[in-house]
Amino acid sequence: MFGQRYAAGHVQEEGKHMFVTTGIGTSVFPVRFRVPPEIAVLTLTQAR
Repeated sequence: MFGQRYAAGHVQEEGKHMFVTTGIGTSVFPVRFRVPPEIAVLTLTQAR
């Protein structure tokens, strides 16, 4: 539907920021094809 645009990582659209992670779980089937699990730690700071 969205191709690779929202697959993973930082996305900026219309002045908004979004971070997409591949996660650690699975979908209907308990397998993951070529997608390593990840846990992201984001540190947010105030703009100066």
